[in-house]
Amino acid sequence: MSAHHASVPAIDKDRLRGADLRGTDLRGADLRGADLRRADLRGADLRGADMRDTDASEVDFTGSRLNSTDFRGARLVEARLGRALLVDADFSDANLEGSSFSDEGSTEEYLLHVYLQGRDAVGANPTNADLTGANFTNANLARADLAGADLTRSTLTGADMRAADLSAVMFSNPRRLGKYHGMRFSGATFRLATLFGADLSAADLSGATFVDTELYLASMSGANLTRARLIGALLLEADLRGAVLIDTVFLRVDLSGLRWHGFEGQPASWEGTRCPDGMLASEHGGSCVGVFSQAESMRGR
Repeated sequence: MSAHHASVPAIDKDRLRGADLRGTDLRGADLRGADLRRADLRGADLRGADMRDTDASEVDFTGSRLNSTDFRGARLVEARLGRALLVDADFSDANLEGSSFSDEGSTEEYLLHVYLQGRDAVGANPTNADLTGANFTNANLARADLAGADLTRSTLTGADMRAADLSAVMFSNPRRLGKYHGMRFSGATFRLATLFGADLSAADLSGATFVDTELYLASMSGANLTRARLIGALLLEADLRGAVLIDTVFLRVDLSGLRWHGFEGQPASWEGTRCPDGMLASEHGGSCVGVFSQAESMRGR
């Protein structure tokens, strides 16, 4: 099939695997159930296309326009979606395992920029996909690279984000608090992520890594943080009541004002960590266990 057409070409669904469709106008195209594996769709226009149940594994969508595209039930394993426009796209029940929403090689440079410029730079990455309003209900995002994405208006209900790279992702802000109750984040990386006031209650965060992550006022009650690593994270006035903290690593974490009555397990380390009462763990014999904030103590925990 030839590429670069100015209008929608006739679609032969049986001849799309590995096809060169760079820059092709496929607006509103019916590609339901098509085999697009390893096709090149860089810069293509697929706005409003029907991609339900399509196999788009290893497809390169870099820079494509995918606004309002219907990917429900589609397979996008290891697809590349850097710089794609995905406003109001629907990925319900789609499999995006190992997919990338960032340009290859751009993540480290972007994170360095964020680190040097401060948190105001988060979400300003021009190389990442625009996921505004995208629907990832029950989607498989395991091992996906979502670094730098703004997910504050995206729907992630039931999504599987195990081992995903969530570095510098904006999950929540004071105007739109993220709701991730019971979600699967085991092994995920939250480097420089923003989870202000987010609801992570009962979430599976086992083995997850939080580096310089903002969890101020976050609700993590009942969450599983077994063997999770929190390094330089801010959990001011957060809620860890009933959380599982078996072998959890707290390194230079600020727990001031934290509520955590009834947590389970024994954390592995407290080095440089500030306890819920505002004092360092070293001032409590090297541990924050049994230390509560003034507010939690006054409320009878």
